[in-house]
Amino acid sequence: ALEGRGDDAVVCLEEMRVAGILPGPKAYHAAVHAYSKGGDLVGAVNVVRKAFEMMVPAPLESTLVVTRMAVLSEEAGFGEFDNLLGAWKWLGYDTDKIANEAIVTMLRAASGERVDEVLGLFGDRKDGSIQWKVNENGLLVLLQSLCEQRRERRAAELLQFELGKEELGLLGELHFEPLIRASLDRGELGEGVYQLKVCLLIASPYLDFKKGLIGLFHTVLEAGGDLGELDRLRDQHCVVADQKWQELLEGSCPEPEPSLL
Repeated sequence: ALEGRGDDAVVCLEEMRVAGILPGPKAYHAAVHAYSKGGDLVGAVNVVRKAFEMMVPAPLESTLVVTRMAVLSEEAGFGEFDNLLGAWKWLGYDTDKIANEAIVTMLRAASGERVDEVLGLFGDRKDGSIQWKVNENGLLVLLQSLCEQRRERRAAELLQFELGKEELGLLGELHFEPLIRASLDRGELGEGVYQLKVCLLIASPYLDFKKGLIGLFHTVLEAGGDLGELDRLRDQHCVVADQKWQELLEGSCPEPEPSLL
């Protein structure tokens, strides 16, 4: 399997059956992996089909391997996203996990207009023929891809207006950090502060969640932000300070003048 010899792997499966040993899910997955290493999408699909014919449920990882190959292939590509999900749903697989794996795979291979294609698929997740939910990693990679294209405001718009309540509950500091970091890495401190304010507005309904946002303030401060301005913003949005932030504030206070008495 590691050498990409899919046909040999299939021969091994047949030899096992002839010998009275019924191949299990792991054996079929090894054959799928072999075809994947060899770049043979049709071979990998046929192994999954054969597994079902033999009443052996192929593991979810096999469907992820086939999905990754399919969305990157010239024969299928991004346009087959819905058909792939439909096929896996019919077979009883977790389409949420498969959809997110496909989205991540496409984004890591996409550039320019192709990212907009993926955004379109993301936008159709609630109303398309096969509905699915984004997970933490899928959302993170989508935001990172937008920020790599200097589209932080588009990423912020997505967070503000395109997520459902359940999806908003997935958000963590790691999802906001790319929006701020991208601007700061370009030396645009003002834009970084603006993105911090946007992130705080998005998180404002979730007071418990904001206990974990102090790291964003440290990021802006380390890039040259003003401690006093940032602390006023932190206090305004009820973000809980950590010990390091408290120490910075204490260190910025002027020493009291010694008493003459």
